Amino acid sequence: MNVNDHFNDFPIDYFKFEPLDFVETISFQNATAANSHFRNSLELIEDDILELNSDGYIKDSLAEKLNLSVKNTAVINCAVGQGKTTAILDLVAGYITHSDNSDTNVIIAVPLVSLISQYKKDLLDLGFVEEQIYCYENIRKEEQVDYLDSKIRIHLITVNTLLGNPGENAPLQSKAKNSYLQKLSKKFRLDNKKVIFIYDEIHEAIRNFSKIGEAHLYYFYEVISKNILLSATYNVQSIPVIKMLSKLTDGKIQILESEREIIREQSRLFLHFTNGYSSSHYYPITSLLQRLIREGKNIDVLCYSKLLCKKLLDPKIEPGNSLTEKFGTLRDCTSNLEDNQYRTDEDISVNRFNNEFCNIGTNFKSGVSINKDNHAFVIILPPKSKGSYFSSNGIFTEGINAIIQSIARQRTVGEIHIVLPHPILMDYNSLRDMSLEQKNAFMEAYNQISINPSAIRNRNRVSTSEVKYIPFSEHFNVIRDKYSELIRSLLLPYWNYNLDIPDIYDYVMENGEMILTLESFLGKNLSSFVTYSAFTNQFYNARLAGFYYSPELDDDEFTEFLRVAYEEYTENPNNANKNLSVKYNELKDKIIGSIPSSYNPNTVAKLKAKIYKHLTDKAEGLVIVPRTTAMKYLAVEYANFNDNCTPERRNFSERIKTFIDKVHNSKIASVNNEPAYFKNYEEVKIFENERNELLNLIQEIKEKNPALKLNGANFFRNIKLEDIAPKFYDYIIDSFYKTASYRPRDGETQKKYRRIV
Repeated sequence: MNVNDHFNDFPIDYFKFEPLDFVETISFQNATAANSHFRNSLELIEDDILELNSDGYIKDSLAEKLNLSVKNTAVINCAVGQGKTTAILDLVAGYITHSDNSDTNVIIAVPLVSLISQYKKDLLDLGFVEEQIYCYENIRKEEQVDYLDSKIRIHLITVNTLLGNPGENAPLQSKAKNSYLQKLSKKFRLDNKKVIFIYDEIHEAIRNFSKIGEAHLYYFYEVISKNILLSATYNVQSIPVIKMLSKLTDGKIQILESEREIIREQSRLFLHFTNGYSSSHYYPITSLLQRLIREGKNIDVLCYSKLLCKKLLDPKIEPGNSLTEKFGTLRDCTSNLEDNQYRTDEDISVNRFNNEFCNIGTNFKSGVSINKDNHAFVIILPPKSKGSYFSSNGIFTEGINAIIQSIARQRTVGEIHIVLPHPILMDYNSLRDMSLEQKNAFMEAYNQISINPSAIRNRNRVSTSEVKYIPFSEHFNVIRDKYSELIRSLLLPYWNYNLDIPDIYDYVMENGEMILTLESFLGKNLSSFVTYSAFTNQFYNARLAGFYYSPELDDDEFTEFLRVAYEEYTENPNNANKNLSVKYNELKDKIIGSIPSSYNPNTVAKLKAKIYKHLTDKAEGLVIVPRTTAMKYLAVEYANFNDNCTPERRNFSERIKTFIDKVHNSKIASVNNEPAYFKNYEEVKIFENERNELLNLIQEIKEKNPALKLNGANFFRNIKLEDIAPKFYDYIIDSFYKTASYRPRDGETQKKYRRIV
């Protein structure tokens, strides 16, 4: 029984709009005026539910409740895969081709250039002809007028074009595109046309809206008859955008939200928890892809990192070699979209997703339908972060909505495999609406794969907290709290100098995404959101079928894991000159802080011993390399026992060296072809008056070097005062000399000495 079997009737949480979200907060001198404003505002806003038909689609309900003749801004909020785009195209096509509506045209604005070709194909399938459709990529010159042809009924453009966004490398929109907006709006106005605006996948375009963009929309103020917004992943930042667009429809808003009810068969979802991967080292990913190839799956890979994609695509190494043998030429679907996604249309010349290929890339987390039989969709989330959130999360930087959209790309039932780091332990008191049975089942499963935050060591000694569950209904509160904190901190200058306090919705537009994604559950620890959602059946098109992690890493797995961690650690030049004890503590924290808290203590102790041995084996800079690992560790730590870093370390290394030299000096030199040798301790007794000091020294060494406390270090375990002298004597001989038994005679007595080989 999987953990999610306990959550079969658990409701799917999603972002819901409330009419109050769109009521302007204005100060009034009396309650009567305030109440009047409140009532009048609410009268402009209506909301309704879109029921699903027997196939799980909204088409029938949408046709009943969306009146294309009514001027308003219609917000369609439905789950992924409920047929929103198909439904709206069918409705609009039927509407504008009716003889009564020959004066109505449509502008479809999309966030991605790749969606334009898909829309054009869909419109042609509905019976439109080429002459009736005008596409964004045909806008080339300022002098153009071809788009004013009266035969054209539908314009397909990008949101950036409509908003006048110039891109990152220009202060103004191109003259050709600005001329298109001005000439087209004027043509509509002079011909008394009405225009329906459709914003599909609006979630991808939220960040593109601005005050300057709003001004560009007013080219069409006199002709706009309706706004239609479509998305499965609205967020708080959607509210000010909807308010902005509704100004063009006399403030009227219609909210249509669908039921989140699972009707159709879902794909099988598998979670692969591992902290043993990065953009440089990806053995767990290679292993997964090779298994899927052996199973005969059709494979596509969506990855957080362009750099990692390039390595997976390389046919000279694995897994690229195996993928190429299976599928032929691999399709590189990487672009710089994640670097310039804020205000620039993506390059239409780059490789786009194609269902005829095995696609590996970064640019199809939204706006793509994967329709393949026997399909395995692999999604690689960002690994455990070494840097800032925004520098590490790649295409998933905007947080949980990117995850929901990515999983929804698979439109034919198949398998979805997500590679993700172990999540941080959750604050179980923050969980909502679970029965005791559900909560216990969730905790038992989550404890198996989570990391205890107390084991995580961050830069600047910043502590990591347990992850708190945050429902969609509280996202606005998270941002509002930050806004209130900001205003309180600036209240004095605002009050003293009569400054305008920034509007909360402007603050949401500018800072909302950043604030939310810095919350662990909403972005900073994406794996916690994915794990929670999979365990509680929150994904609309996929249901958890299994999750994998290594409850006890075998030697080969941990060796590879340790190798990767060590290489990442040593890549940082700041770590080069650190003492071995510091390196051990930092590498130990890095690795032990990356394994699930379900590991038993014996396993953790063995892993620490492997880290200690690996670090010591890799250490360099010794003139004479001791034969035992612990003594090599000490020799490296204390610079061949001549450490001059600080007076304290110099004194301590001299004390160690003094005792070691006493053993060296007790060696009997070679004479007359007789070997050099050591007598047994009972004959030399060089530490008889220093047993206490020697025992204290061993204890101090262990306190200063926790690695030597490990059982695996085998460094004077359970040592007692009466044993310390002979054991230390033998240990130093074993550490610096290769010896063999030597049994010379002294009269009638045969001695038990050790000759140096």
